[in-house]
Amino acid sequence: MLPKFVNNILDNLFLAILKLLPFRIVNRFLWLFQRNPTLADKWEYSIRKFHYYEPLPEFSKITHEQVLQRRSSSCIDWHLDAQIDLVKELSIYSTEIQELANEQASDAKFDFFNEFYFELDAAIYYALLRKVKPSTIIEIGCGYSTQIAAKAIAKNQQEGKAGKIICIEPYPEPQLTEANLEIQLIPGRVETIDMKVFEQLGADDILFIDSTHTVKFGSDVCREILDILPIISSGVWIHFHDIFFPYDYPPKWLIEQRRAWNEQYMLEAFLAYNHKFEVVLANHWLSVDYPQDVARLWSGVLDWKEPYHHCGSLWLRKK
Repeated sequence: MLPKFVNNILDNLFLAILKLLPFRIVNRFLWLFQRNPTLADKWEYSIRKFHYYEPLPEFSKITHEQVLQRRSSSCIDWHLDAQIDLVKELSIYSTEIQELANEQASDAKFDFFNEFYFELDAAIYYALLRKVKPSTIIEIGCGYSTQIAAKAIAKNQQEGKAGKIICIEPYPEPQLTEANLEIQLIPGRVETIDMKVFEQLGADDILFIDSTHTVKFGSDVCREILDILPIISSGVWIHFHDIFFPYDYPPKWLIEQRRAWNEQYMLEAFLAYNHKFEVVLANHWLSVDYPQDVARLWSGVLDWKEPYHHCGSLWLRKK
């Protein structure tokens, strides 16, 4: 493997050459790959032209104003008053959360400012686990969320309520495997997991989903929404991450990083006129419209310079 600085030099050189090549040559080269889609398989790439039949949007035409335009989603009952009431209930655990945040640095400390599952989302997850005291948590997509869940379960156990965490994670990171957590790790893709695993969830248990966020042939999101949610028991709490109702995905993700995540749209369609599942917490919506109420649980909300896309947990409950 070449040193990083050498790779950077080669990258810049290659980009400079591409910019010098005539448009027609580059366009013809890409066209050949599109007409012969298996050519790039060995490099694990798929080269497609923007087209109205293709699932990818034309990223270069997306504007910040479009992305930050509020959406109505009027066919879903959001229960906003009940959401605010629940956050107020959860705020009784704010002292515990602050104690966790103020712990001395150590391998066991949870970092509320990590890049993946942080601040308000982590605080609400902890508080909700303390409130409902689940017997079983199944996480699809694990890591930092598992760390904060383990702390809540440990606290519940001190009060006489035992609980277990089952982690379904095909690519376990060190914060999961080296954190000395009491978990059952299933190192595989949820698409291959026996459905009986999810039948063990009962009322007030947790199904925590933070997977690929993409809807496509054979994807984990299709498995989760179309196959798993229908078979779980009444009373199970369900979590999805990186859901930003009533807004779209962050402008940076769409315009700069060009992520084509679409889980949020499938989830919105799933919830439309759906009387089997109720929305219990939409963290992003609450943080944008009701920051003072949310700050009772996590005061850091009031320090955010702009309100959008600092959190993204959506909580449902099966009736």
